Amino acid sequence: MRGQLDPKNDVELIIGVDVSYSMDIDELAVQREGYAQAIVSKEFLQALKTGPNRKLAVTYFEWAASSDQKIIIPWRVIDGPETADADKTYPLMTVAKEPGHRGERGGNR
Repeated sequence: MRGQLDPKNDVELIIGVDVSYSMDIDELAVQREGYAQAIVSKEFLQALKTGPNRKLAVTYFEWAASSDQKIIIPWRVIDGPETADADKTYPLMTVAKEPGHRGERGGNR
């Protein structure tokens, strides 16, 4: 998609999530799991069918500061259960635990 609007999408959904330093790794995991579950939910997929083109584009990014931003899910089109598949969503939504991830602060709050 690279910044171009596609008139064939009913919606272009940008999910921007504040993951400030007040959140720990477990809270981040719960938050991401909630978004991932919403995308594959029966209610979401049913609503998707009500649009004239029956598809949307979605991207998910997180930020904690102006210099701390990360795209978690690049733009992708969802047009049904197969493209909203949790197996495709969850790997991208796994909270990184490598050193330097914003959620790892060595216990300093």
